[in-house]
Amino acid sequence: MVTSSEWRRSTYARKTAGLDIMDVINSSRFWKKAVDVLKIQEPLVKVLRMCDGDEKPTMGFIYEAMDKAKLTIQRDCLYYKKYSKIIDRRWSNQLHGDLHSTIEWWINYGSCAPQLQCIAIKVLSQTTLSSNCERN
Repeated sequence: MVTSSEWRRSTYARKTAGLDIMDVINSSRFWKKAVDVLKIQEPLVKVLRMCDGDEKPTMGFIYEAMDKAKLTIQRDCLYYKKYSKIIDRRWSNQLHGDLHSTIEWWINYGSCAPQLQCIAIKVLSQTTLSSNCERN
């Protein structure tokens, strides 16, 4: 964008703010950080897309998908600990609610309560929705 002839002809290219923007966009530091953002964002978007569907039940797969996403981020990102805290806080506040705690309980103790199996299967067979991750 900032190397195009259209940009060079624009009045913004000669203003201080425009020159500052050019410096940022042309810097290798900016692009390294952009790559880092993509390394964090891609695994999380995959989880959101998996959850945002009506084709198959996803409730029982959310934990595994998040674990895989976090492992991918840890493997690919230098600043994993910083982002891990953000992801864990968000996971705890929003996604790790009563229903998800019930799933954990079921994994540990479900075989002792066969009467609940029918209900648990219905709950875990539900599709999930993440409307903030709409596909265009």
